[in-house]
Amino acid sequence: MPYFDNFQLIENGTLSYMRRAFAGEAAIEPPSSYDASRDDEGGKFDYGRGHYAPIWNAAGAVEEIVEITADMNVFFVVQKELLQEKDRAAQERARLLSTIAQVANLLLRSPDYTTVLPDVLRMLGEAVGSDRCSVMQDVGIHSTFGKPAIKILTEWCSSDHLNSNDLTPPVDQAYLWEDVPEVYANARRGEVLNALVSHLQEPGRTLFEAQYNTSVLFVPIMTEDRPWGLINFDNCGEPRLYDEAEIAILRIAADSLAAAIERQAKDDELRRSEALYRSLFEISNEGIYRWRLDQAISLALPVEEQIDQIYQNFTVAQANDAYAAMYGLEKGEDIVGMRISQTHVGESEKNRAFVRTFVENGHRVRNAESEEVDANGRKRYFLNSVMSFIENDRVTGGWGTQIDITELREAQQALLQAEQDRVAELAKTNQALKNSLDRLAANPDLGSFLGYVLLEINQQLNLDVATLRLYDPDSQTLPP
Repeated sequence: MPYFDNFQLIENGTLSYMRRAFAGEAAIEPPSSYDASRDDEGGKFDYGRGHYAPIWNAAGAVEEIVEITADMNVFFVVQKELLQEKDRAAQERARLLSTIAQVANLLLRSPDYTTVLPDVLRMLGEAVGSDRCSVMQDVGIHSTFGKPAIKILTEWCSSDHLNSNDLTPPVDQAYLWEDVPEVYANARRGEVLNALVSHLQEPGRTLFEAQYNTSVLFVPIMTEDRPWGLINFDNCGEPRLYDEAEIAILRIAADSLAAAIERQAKDDELRRSEALYRSLFEISNEGIYRWRLDQAISLALPVEEQIDQIYQNFTVAQANDAYAAMYGLEKGEDIVGMRISQTHVGESEKNRAFVRTFVENGHRVRNAESEEVDANGRKRYFLNSVMSFIENDRVTGGWGTQIDITELREAQQALLQAEQDRVAELAKTNQALKNSLDRLAANPDLGSFLGYVLLEINQQLNLDVATLRLYDPDSQTLPP
């Protein structure tokens, strides 16, 4: 078949390069394919790359061209294999990313990350094809040796391999960092160690060889920008080094675990704080309560209007037993829902002044006295300290404490009444003495004076009879 009529040469673009050569131009075409079996039963499919150069005659015209074709079959075979490998690697990355997503979800949903660690390590180990996968935690200074150490917290092994601790039993459940110097150095810097065991320093090389490792990968777990520990991947068969994409994905797993560790540490601290708060709340002799407002109060309102709204909306939301007892109740829950308007003595200027001081001080007050009534209607006196929650310039609730000073106030009032009674009695006595002296001045007769004194005594002391006996110095006796 003439070249210029060959449909395949037109289809793959070869003919255009040949025409350029006939036009006097050297041309090189990109790699292309040609299926000779379409022309001849004995033909075969080939890849090639044509180089075309013109041949001029004596007259300077191009009558022929020369074609040099490079065999591209090997190139395309290799290219195909590379593309297949790239596709396989992409699928592996996708599978690994899917596993990391499952791991992150598992850690996020678990309130205690240690309970899901075995599953996490199995998933990671199987996803990357390692023989062992473990989480190792930095334990600080070893109590026995006084040196930095690390321990295996949890480890997963494939079915035909033993645990690291079984192969190289640690001392007091820990390995010294100095035994794995490269691992320690990289962990301190937050860097990955991806190494063949044969390339490691002693004594680490001997330790890993005793565990039948040929290559290892250590990914740091960083919490609060400090190394908490490591995720370790061991290969015991054919040694392998992980590529950058795999390491980047496994770093995501380490970050997810670090987030779970930090979250649990904060949750544990919160639980400890809540337990401490609960203990103090329950055993305190002071009344402690949390209050809320049925409707938030704007700080922009006039003071008197804020006071009115406090009396309308203030409700006890939580209280300890000591607070309830101050109102004649047994348990803190018995007083939940109580309103300040139910306990404050109505029209008490002392209470109004207390709430006014609270508002004017930015909804905070310390040691302010209130006058209230308990569940039995008995008047009570309390010393109050109150603080508020303020959000967007609106008060929503707060905490308060109070001390019962009823006995103190009652004692003070009793002393005041006794003092007033004493002053009144003294005034009466002084008046009687004045009256007696005035009578004596008007009538110097002793008998009359004494009779008047007895009359005053009867009146002041509400007596029926008063008798005066004069002492006889000679007989040293009182007459009957």
